[in-house]
Amino acid sequence: MSTCNTCGNNTSLPCGCKDIALTMSCADHIGLNCSVDVNQCASIECAECVKICGKEDSWVVSDGLTTQWMFKEWSVAQFMQSYAIVNSLGQSAVYGYFPFFTATNVTSSSIVLSWSFFQQVTIYPVESFQIEIAPATESFTALTNVLPTQTGYTITSAEYNLSPRTQYVIRLKIMDATGNYIQGGTESVQLLVTIPY
Repeated sequence: MSTCNTCGNNTSLPCGCKDIALTMSCADHIGLNCSVDVNQCASIECAECVKICGKEDSWVVSDGLTTQWMFKEWSVAQFMQSYAIVNSLGQSAVYGYFPFFTATNVTSSSIVLSWSFFQQVTIYPVESFQIEIAPATESFTALTNVLPTQTGYTITSAEYNLSPRTQYVIRLKIMDATGNYIQGGTESVQLLVTIPY
């Protein structure tokens, strides 16, 4: 993804860049460290900022076993993660999954997480979400469980030893009232996050 030095300068468009794209040549490749064959476009936007503007409430596709939901106001990032989760989990995704999971800020001592949760039916009531983390080559450690109404959490070095230049894998699991995983275990994409020095 490219970097834009004017991101967030327009309060009506906090996720985007100022209107500079059309004053730049495509030869500038807009992004950083880009080859001649990539980023030949008028602008580059973060996937979590691009949204569908249709008037329908949702899109639904079902083959009788697996149902795929896409909702109005979801971002492209939500569409991509939802598609990946449902195609991976199949029918088990009916019981609830995370169509969006991301790290919104990473420092040398913390990782700020944000997510959304979707549940089509309440066959298995969700009691909590379990946040798990691990260095990329090790087993997961359960950090904490949060209420299903919660949509974010900050992992700090005080809670888990975050080492500079180390990549961590983070995931969310859905838990029932008895403390068990619900239908299929991991219900979010796995984030790979590198701690800066």
